[in-house]
Amino acid sequence: MAPLTWLITGVSSGLGRFLTLHVLARGHRVIGTVRSRAKSADTVIEIEEAGGKILELDMNDVAAVADIIASTSKIYSTIDVVVNNAGYSLIGAVEDIKYEVFSFLALCSILYPSKVALTPYESFC
Repeated sequence: MAPLTWLITGVSSGLGRFLTLHVLARGHRVIGTVRSRAKSADTVIEIEEAGGKILELDMNDVAAVADIIASTSKIYSTIDVVVNNAGYSLIGAVEDIKYEVFSFLALCSILYPSKVALTPYESFC
């Protein structure tokens, strides 16, 4: 099987870091995102030494999400797998969640990753 190209968000620690290193060790290509290369310097070095590529992405910035699509296509021509590991947690009762907060979480969890995954197919719509 030919190597797949993965886009994994939130690779600075935890599951994102582990998954990135795991996928790279199996011969696939990975573009990972972190909020800040400087704050995640050790992990960035580790992933890049393993063959991965790192881009900065702050999910608070709508324009940055669109820019990621263009940036990934400059690195690899296609993205085969998208893993949206970056995100935010909300702790509390559902009835206490404000609409604005819910909307923001929906954008980060559903809309932005969908945009990344579907952009190559927009010409068919």
